[in-house]
Amino acid sequence: MGKIQTVLNLLGMLVILVLILSVVSTIDTKAQTPTIYEVWGVLRPDVNGNWYLLNDSGHEPHNVSSIVQTTNSIRVNYTETCSQVHYTSTDPDETLTVMDIDVGTRGSFAYALIFPAKAGSQISTYSITNTGANIWFYMQCEI
Repeated sequence: MGKIQTVLNLLGMLVILVLILSVVSTIDTKAQTPTIYEVWGVLRPDVNGNWYLLNDSGHEPHNVSSIVQTTNSIRVNYTETCSQVHYTSTDPDETLTVMDIDVGTRGSFAYALIFPAKAGSQISTYSITNTGANIWFYMQCEI
């Protein structure tokens, strides 16, 4: 019986070792580097205050599917849905800065909302009609 018990004990330890290795393998798989996804573009108003995504040789958008304007915000829709947002930023250019207009952003997994403000108070997106003004947008996330 001693030899059979020894073999059974060794088999039991082997099964435990295999289970431990499979758990470690699963943990290692989940710890792989995530896929980083970036979205960027430049938004510009026309003479009527209708914002559009600038797309020319010097301003090519990346991973923006569309923009949607309301009175209070400009929505930038992404081409993919994120699982975790790392960073979202919008910056007014020098034209908007001289006009005392700033922008803030609310980022999410599928889109970002940009809110313009003047002297600390929110303003209508349609009130900005300077065709030389730009809002620079950037977002980074994991997909």
